[in-house]
Amino acid sequence: MPDESIPPKADLEKAVREALEIRGKSADDERPALTRIVLGLLRLMIDPTGGLPATLASTIFGTAPVAVQMAQQIVDYWLDGIRDMPPFPQRPQMWPILASAFRTVLEPIPDATTMGVLVNVCIGILQDRYPNGPRAAKQGVAQAMVQAYDVGV
Repeated sequence: MPDESIPPKADLEKAVREALEIRGKSADDERPALTRIVLGLLRLMIDPTGGLPATLASTIFGTAPVAVQMAQQIVDYWLDGIRDMPPFPQRPQMWPILASAFRTVLEPIPDATTMGVLVNVCIGILQDRYPNGPRAAKQGVAQAMVQAYDVGV
């Protein structure tokens, strides 16, 4: 039974599309991955048991489990990752860290466009929430993003 507090996927797609349009982007190829991340994060954060994933997700991503806010925040993180200002020197490390996180959850590594979205969202989060963070921060954010992507189907 789906959670009543999570809007339908069509509403999330609309929220992501509007967040992109407000920022002057279309991102037709990247939009499905962004939507899936938003849906997955909402599923992780709206945990009826109040478990650890819900607590960690809201701490890591710094936003409330509100669909429009989540869509805007993830789009902003993605754009920050693309902008790469200031330059993120560990960018080459992010792809293998994400690939390793996918292997950990026994999921196939997605296509290059989706991986690019995940890398840029992770970089945006790391630059905003954990600047100069240790390798463990990169791994933790990558694992959280992969888990969100995994449950966002």
